[in-house]
Amino acid sequence: MPAMGAGSKPVVESVDARRRGATLARQREINDTPRMPHITVEYSANVEIGGDLQRLFIAIHEALARLDVQIDDCKSRAYRCDDSRVGAGGTGRAFVHATLAVLDRRSPAFQREAGEVLLATLQQSFATGTLDCDFTVEVRPMRTEGYFKARTVPRA
Repeated sequence: MPAMGAGSKPVVESVDARRRGATLARQREINDTPRMPHITVEYSANVEIGGDLQRLFIAIHEALARLDVQIDDCKSRAYRCDDSRVGAGGTGRAFVHATLAVLDRRSPAFQREAGEVLLATLQQSFATGTLDCDFTVEVRPMRTEGYFKARTVPRA
């Protein structure tokens, strides 16, 4: 028999209502999450990283933290492009490109500032020597409604 509510009417919660409630709660959780940037760096094989990739990631995360991004929310990866070509293909040409993916609720001003900070960090982190190197950054808004996150934390 269904549970009785305050007005003596049966209280029945459909599976769909529970799903909608869970979806709304999940959406509120995502909206309340301060930041969640994903950073992908691609670079041509003729560019030298100044140090190691972990130092690059630390520099990027710390630079974004100065913009009120939570370091724990940053997720970085880098790919060296052994097969690439810049312009007419001269050996003296190189590139370093980063994509910064943030939720679409971030303001255009934040996206612009984050892109500029990331560009400066890349320029400081890669040794280009005598190379003609293009440094580029794309800030890509991700749809909040299409972003899902789960995290497991080991138990003590």
